Amino acid sequence: MNELGREKSPYLLQHKDNPVWWRAWSEKAFKAARDRNQPIFLSIGYATCHWCHVMEHESFEDVHVAKILNDNFISIKVDREELPDVDQIYMDAIHAMGQRGGWPLNLILTPDLQPLYGGTYFPKPHLIKLLMQLSDMWKDDHEKMLASAEQVFQFLNQQSRQYTAQQAMDPKIFESSVQNFKSTFDPDHGGFGGAPKFPPHSQLQWIARLYVKTQDSELLLIFEKTLKEMAKGGLYDHIGGGFTRYSVDERWEIPHFEKMLYVNSQCAINYFEAYQLTENPEYLRVGTDTLEYVLRDMLSSGSGFYSAEDADSLNEHGEKKEEGAFYVWTFAELTALLTSEELAYAQKYLGVTSEGNFEHRFNHFHLTQSQFWEARGNPLFKSLQKKLFEVREKRERPLLDDKQLTSWNALMISAMATGFRVTQDKRYLQAALQSAGFIKSTLYEEPTLYRRYRDGEKKYFGTLDDYAFLIKALIDLYQSTFEESWLLWAYELQETQNTLFWDTTSAGYYYTQANTKNLIVRTKDFADNAIPNSNAISVWNLLALSHYFSNVEYRQKAEASFSVVGDALGRFPSAFSTLLIAYDFFTNEKSQQLVFPKQNANIQELVRRKFLPCLILASGKSSEIPLLQNKSEDKFYLCQNGSCELPESDDKKIVVSLTDK
Repeated sequence: MNELGREKSPYLLQHKDNPVWWRAWSEKAFKAARDRNQPIFLSIGYATCHWCHVMEHESFEDVHVAKILNDNFISIKVDREELPDVDQIYMDAIHAMGQRGGWPLNLILTPDLQPLYGGTYFPKPHLIKLLMQLSDMWKDDHEKMLASAEQVFQFLNQQSRQYTAQQAMDPKIFESSVQNFKSTFDPDHGGFGGAPKFPPHSQLQWIARLYVKTQDSELLLIFEKTLKEMAKGGLYDHIGGGFTRYSVDERWEIPHFEKMLYVNSQCAINYFEAYQLTENPEYLRVGTDTLEYVLRDMLSSGSGFYSAEDADSLNEHGEKKEEGAFYVWTFAELTALLTSEELAYAQKYLGVTSEGNFEHRFNHFHLTQSQFWEARGNPLFKSLQKKLFEVREKRERPLLDDKQLTSWNALMISAMATGFRVTQDKRYLQAALQSAGFIKSTLYEEPTLYRRYRDGEKKYFGTLDDYAFLIKALIDLYQSTFEESWLLWAYELQETQNTLFWDTTSAGYYYTQANTKNLIVRTKDFADNAIPNSNAISVWNLLALSHYFSNVEYRQKAEASFSVVGDALGRFPSAFSTLLIAYDFFTNEKSQQLVFPKQNANIQELVRRKFLPCLILASGKSSEIPLLQNKSEDKFYLCQNGSCELPESDDKKIVVSLTDK
């Protein structure tokens, strides 16, 4: 029987009425496979995944497919957002088989969880044929299949040990990184590569810092072109704010309509940093509009941030769910809702046509003119935006995945804290404080950090993402409030992370704790993905905390982590952008700590307006934070590598010192 009705995951609950006898990822399911000597059909996805919905309706709701699965396999459903460690292993397995990854991710495993075969979305006829073939092979060529699975397992095991080299990073990697970005940049549409096109969040953060470091104007062009094209295109919700996960085309025009918390946290930071770097107020507007969307639609009352909104919702006839239905408009709708002037504007600037620009019948807005900021500032745009937002709010909303993840909440805490520092809007700070307080009261039982909360249940021990992103968020929160409790908690969590995840035979952190059950390999990685790499974030955290707490061991751990990346970084440096941010922080002569009196207007304005990525802030007096010990609360101190300059009384001299270097 289908056992998913007892789960809390919105994704698993979507499948609770399937005729497939789904089980959750559990020892009970694995035992059943071993006892029956049946292969496992593992299907991994998430609640707001469009192609997961398509495959469910085509195949998992079909009684014929269900019978094949029920008779020949133990079927297991996994929410990748709840079990990112499981997803990571089997995504690596798909890549090892020479296939492109994505979701839904479907694999056949041995009863011992070794991968035999897999892929992403399978149309129903293909899936039926595949299942029948693999079932027959399991019965007829059992030993051959086990040998094949062992080969994949050995590859994964070898891959998990790739970061063991003891080789100092070459400072020339900075120049290699510059050349890598220049050679892969799309000069016509911004970003890197072709369709589908994902926002290059980590790369943009590193490019901004590389520009500060080198003053190479071509880097600034890459940075601004990408951000402008992203905000111009349909990737950005011009009516309600916020960004979708990726664009199906290279021009950013037609999005894959799901909105993810982790995407919007990183986009907001990208645009806030662009504002600080260029002083262009339109970047500030995109950043604040993104946070406004999150406050309006993604913040739980009294707790943390929700995970995502679906791509699919009921179509204009209320008949069935279709991708993007909440966001798109027929030409007839626009004609009825808008004045002739507004409609003409939409046709000229927003890509609207009578035939439609999406699915040959709908219109989805993207700015078609190069004068991006001017088009957005037109009063006609503002009037049509207001009208259409009010109408759209009355439509049936896409599914909200209301589970709350520690790691993604932490990313948004950092975004909200950044937004507060840049705008001084206390609503952003309040949202960050609310989420951090929720995590501490609900998902933390000293010393254990949990990964997911939903419907009164916290579950799963935290991965490296949860610890690293939360520590970074708490450092960001401290630099926004200067309440020492947040920094002390960050230090406490770092101590726990070191105990649970550190690779004592080499360096760096494993993704999972040593006692995590039912994982065939223990992975360790330094490359960025859709979210920044948590090992790289950890290195930055170690360096920041080493400054606050005069902790030499932390600095040594960071240096050791740099040494294990080996030549992988040299081959494709942009994949390691977050680690390079940490390495720049480690080696940059501009890396400083500023201890300053609270409520100093000149320093607050400096931090709000200027992009100073290698500056660590501290304020107040504390017996537990060494950087704040023996400091006068009415003086300014610039410190570097554990040594502080003489105290200064004139804040204007401090501002000049920080901006001239």
